[in-house]
Amino acid sequence: MNNSYITGYTGSAGNSYEASLVKYNSSGQFQWVRKWGGSYQDVGQAILINSTNDIYITGYTQNGFLGETDIFILKYNSTGGLQWSDVWGGSGNDYSYGIAMDKNNNIFLGGNTNSYNAVNGSAMVLLKYNTSGVLEWNRTWSGSFSDGAMGIVVDASDNIYLGGTAGYDMCLVKFDNSGVWQWNRSWSAGLGISWGTAITIDSADNIYLVGEGYVVDNATLTYDWNVYLLKYNKFGVLQWSNMGDHDKTGLTFKFLINGISLDSSNNIYVAKTTSDDDMEIVKFDSSGNKLWNYVFGSSGPDSCNGILIDTINDIYIVGTLDNIMNVAKFTENPQGTSAIGIPGYNQWVLIYILSVVSSVIAFSISLKTKLIKKIK
Repeated sequence: MNNSYITGYTGSAGNSYEASLVKYNSSGQFQWVRKWGGSYQDVGQAILINSTNDIYITGYTQNGFLGETDIFILKYNSTGGLQWSDVWGGSGNDYSYGIAMDKNNNIFLGGNTNSYNAVNGSAMVLLKYNTSGVLEWNRTWSGSFSDGAMGIVVDASDNIYLGGTAGYDMCLVKFDNSGVWQWNRSWSAGLGISWGTAITIDSADNIYLVGEGYVVDNATLTYDWNVYLLKYNKFGVLQWSNMGDHDKTGLTFKFLINGISLDSSNNIYVAKTTSDDDMEIVKFDSSGNKLWNYVFGSSGPDSCNGILIDTINDIYIVGTLDNIMNVAKFTENPQGTSAIGIPGYNQWVLIYILSVVSSVIAFSISLKTKLIKKIK
């Protein structure tokens, strides 16, 4: 049965947050919640479950009021008991946005660091922990300036891939299991800025990197905002690139891309927050061609912070509706009809309010065997 585990943060009075872990059963019924942190800002960003139902969470924790942030990792057992924790960082701000596991249950974290080997701002950082919570090694990678990883995946040979941004470009970096750099690839849409925001991998070790950004139209002096979708093979050869939704506008926010997942046919699903603060799902085929999109939300501000496709192609969305934690599950309909606008899907929605708090923000969701890894 697919229990759902969600991480993010819970807010209280003032500017204090605690990292949170919430469990629901397969029917969407709340089971329990666990909180971790101090008196300042502690945010869960990514989560995974191993084969024995141990739960791992990563994110960042703030050291004192207006202090620097460090990376944390937590391990819980299946009943929500904290097994161990670790914090890593230096004198600058360090963030973890992604988590992955190899065949030996070693844990890898991906993010960015301003503390170590950062060139003109920040560097990508990769941390490896063993099952006992001991840090085995850390690696940094930096190109030109302001580099950072927003997601991480591990392939069938236990190689590690970080997806994110290098300067003004989307970037993919590969390491072997010992942390030895193998190659890096950058992709640019042209005159403008693009940044990678989420990453996933298929059974043939093809890597999919999604992001957002804009190019400048010199003729009209407008900015063309785009969803960028890239597919690489394990050797770093670009298989295709595609621009999804796009909009000509001024230099203003249009949307946020916050997650990517694949179904059993390698169709691609992207989680998106629109410029109108609504939740949106966009589906592409395995060649990157857009098939459909679905926008939904409340009358208040909403955010779509992550997406997961399970083994029977049900879609899970996590985020907020009117600043309240929201998990939506879309279940395939055998008749192929839909009352909600998505071809072949019906929906249930649950909303969970965590006692008396000012905000409950969910960033990532995991089932026992599949997970999504990054949210802004």
